[in-house]
Amino acid sequence: MDNETNICEQHNILTVSNFHLNLTWTDEYADDTSLEFQSLAHRFEAKIYQYYVVKKGITDIKGLRITKMTEGSVILDIAMSLRVNASQPEVFEELQKVNQDKLGEAYAAFGLIPQTSIVMADKKAVQVLSPMTISTLIGSVVAVIALMVGAFAVWKCSQKRKNEAGKEKKETNINSKEINEVVANNFIQME
Repeated sequence: MDNETNICEQHNILTVSNFHLNLTWTDEYADDTSLEFQSLAHRFEAKIYQYYVVKKGITDIKGLRITKMTEGSVILDIAMSLRVNASQPEVFEELQKVNQDKLGEAYAAFGLIPQTSIVMADKKAVQVLSPMTISTLIGSVVAVIALMVGAFAVWKCSQKRKNEAGKEKKETNINSKEINEVVANNFIQME
């Protein structure tokens, strides 16, 4: 959401995660269509914009929208609309610098828990994978490989059986011809 034009824009969006707020979690926050989510999001969008843009002067942020809330106190994912020529990594670096320099100030402004490390959403997957997630991922890859090896083995066995069946049929045909020739020769000799 661009605060100047009140229009949602889809270009140059910086998504930032891991804004831990000092609030008590309620399950309604998980549903972004719930009244509780909408009310809290609206209230904190204004506070966060006021703090980072107006007070701290990060003017490359044109507006922001809270897109997701997860449990662990209340953890926000925020999509920030940036000016056309703004660099996402540079804006993210400014956000981090403000948070590291004045953590108590961010807490007073909108309840950001001190020592919170925000992350860019596209880096989140790399930085926040738990050992359980990694082992699940590895297990899935191993299972897929095992299935592929099994399917190849079944195919290879079926090909071998087809080849062997073809050889047996050919040998049977040759044996039938030999038998017919022997019978015919014997029949001719009997006459």
